[in-house]
Formats: sequence, C-alpha cells, structure tokens
Amino acid sequence: MNISPRFTLAFALVAFVFTNSLAQTAPAEKPSTPAHTASAPVDDLSTPESTVAAVYSAISGPAGERNWARLRNICLPEVHFIVTGVDKEGKAFHRVLTIDDYQQRATPVLMKEGFYEHGIASRTVRYGHIAHVFTTYESRHEPDARPFARGINSMQLLSDGHRWYIVNILWDSETPDQPIPAEFLH
Repeated sequence: MNISPRFTLAFALVAFVFTNSLAQTAPAEKPSTPAHTASAPVDDLSTPESTVAAVYSAISGPAGERNWARLRNICLPEVHFIVTGVDKEGKAFHRVLTIDDYQQRATPVLMKEGFYEHGIASRTVRYGHIAHVFTTYESRHEPDARPFARGINSMQLLSDGHRWYIVNILWDSETPDQPIPAEFLH
C-alpha cells in the first residue's frame, strides 16, 4: 500500500496504548526517565499544551533538515507515530511508525519543500501524570499559504513530575467524506 509523503507528513502529528499486559509486566525497579538535552528546553515541555506546540515547532519549517534531536527529546524513546486513513479502494488502514521510521519517511519530502503545521483548536484532558490532547491541525508549504491538509492529531503524553513527554501521536486527515466536525474547530 502506498501512502503519499504528504499524507504521512500530515503529522501533525498519537494513540496512547498502555494495555493491562504492559502494565502488569512493568519492572518493579525505579522507572527510567529519558535524559533531558539542550535540544528542547524544559519550558517547552512544562505543560501538555506547550509540549504539543514544541512538536509542531520541531517538524515545521522551510525545505531542509529538521532538528530530529529536538523531536526525539520531546518524545519517549518508544514513541509511536500512527497514521490512519482510507486507501484508494476505500478500505481503512493504519501504519505504526517508530521515530526512526517517521524521520526516514519524512526527510526526503522535507528536504524538497517547506512544511508548516500548527494546531488551530485543541482539547486537553489530564489526570495525574497522563494527558490526552486532541489537536486539530492545518498543514502548509509556506507559513501564509492556503492549507493543503487538515486533520486531527490525538496525542498522548506522560509526565515524570518535571516535564511532559509525547508517548504516541495518532492522526487522521480530513477528506470530503470526513470533514472535521465543528466542535473540533473551536
């Protein structure tokens, strides 16, 4: 199945999938926390909303290389990028990507053309050390251009008590048959 690079880039970006079996097999010792690096300042990651904004900032820009180290710092090492949609035959699909997969797929396109994605509306639900941000996005090739894509990113986040990490990003793009509902545009 071929997924267009633009569709893959509509990342913009998460399914928080912690199953009972994963929770039951968690190690008893102190959980590991990824090391903070200078590539993403902690104030970028102090709230779920600022962490989502940092993701958009990391993947957006003119044609050329992205700061992949910054994106890696924003995410847990085990992060998943999950693209969903409907193929040419009308069949629903999903593809789960690691951060390496995402970088490998996105880089050739990003080297050739600009990609600017930002949230236009969002809803955050938070409990303890977890949060879910449903963020409606628009994607452009130039900052002031007309959007070439819109959709919704479902981002799941985890806090270590000091900062937030992206756990998963699951997204679906708007289509003529699947317009974004009004309640996700405010």
